[in-house]
Amino acid sequence: LDSVMNYPFRDTMLDFFLHNKDAKHTARVLMRIYENYPLHNFYSNMNLIGTHDVPRVLTILGEAPSEEGMSLSEKEKYRLPEQKRRTGIARLKLLSLIQMTFPGVPSVYYGDEAGMEGYRDPLNRGTYPWGKEEKELQNWYRKIIGIRNRYDVLSTGKLILLPLEGDVFGYIRVISNGMDVFGNTANDNLAVILVNRNKDLERRVTIDISRYCSGVLYNLVRGNIPVETAEGILNLVLKPLEGMILIKNHEE
Repeated sequence: LDSVMNYPFRDTMLDFFLHNKDAKHTARVLMRIYENYPLHNFYSNMNLIGTHDVPRVLTILGEAPSEEGMSLSEKEKYRLPEQKRRTGIARLKLLSLIQMTFPGVPSVYYGDEAGMEGYRDPLNRGTYPWGKEEKELQNWYRKIIGIRNRYDVLSTGKLILLPLEGDVFGYIRVISNGMDVFGNTANDNLAVILVNRNKDLERRVTIDISRYCSGVLYNLVRGNIPVETAEGILNLVLKPLEGMILIKNHEE
């Protein structure tokens, strides 16, 4: 893989999910990255959210205490309380949804998909939890990776970041006129990706996609439920910590 490790992607998305930055700022930073990379490099960026150089992503998303001032023994023994762990898992599902649908090459650090926790090296290099994996996360990763592999628009479609603010972040991936972003022949398709980071409140959004399509989209995350557009206008309610992948050309 001729690529670079896309830590700016990771840092930007963690800032968003931890409420350090809002959706508008997040889109602006990602667009800055997009504008500063040659197209082929941007689409081959190694999009990671966990590595051996940083704490486990679940530990971060579960808002574990700062390791500053903690002894090695304390850090070794620390595990997220159940409620924080559930929040972290819900956030990780949304972050991996973005990882699998954003331009670039998704890279999963072993064990993140199994719910492993841990502070910095060497505590982020634990033995894989054979027989004790977090099944909810494993099943989610199988599902979201399957969606990524099934739809070319999620790998070579053009990126359009949506002008959203606050808790809802989203973008469009589109292949139109029979050509993908590189000018290769591809089937026309469109996907709308949305996430609500708020863990307590639902959020309503109205999005004009009439320039790209109209008619019925299908929510792949919620059992391929059809979503109608009114003359190309999407009116949606996202539940707390809900993500959507709405696709135009649905395959059974």
